[in-house]
Amino acid sequence: MLNKLAERFFANGPQTEALETECTEFWAEARNAKGEKVTCQMSGPNVYRLTVDTSLAIAQHCMENPNKSGYSTPSMLMGSDFFSKRPSVQTSFFY
Repeated sequence: MLNKLAERFFANGPQTEALETECTEFWAEARNAKGEKVTCQMSGPNVYRLTVDTSLAIAQHCMENPNKSGYSTPSMLMGSDFFSKRPSVQTSFFY
């Protein structure tokens, strides 16, 4: 039943207006053993657009750097500032 509902509501993805007007918001907080804290807020384009943009950028990077093999996280492969360098993405850090 849940699969049918998901297909009904999400099968075609967002409408053009949603792609143009909606945004993606992320918030994260990390603490070390000393209790020191850093908080990050990130905002960017619609999540579908952000996914396409980042996927294509990673694929392009892999095609241009074919000698790297094995497992990598996106930050290991692209650098910890990868998202903050994407078009229409703003990041803020609070220490």
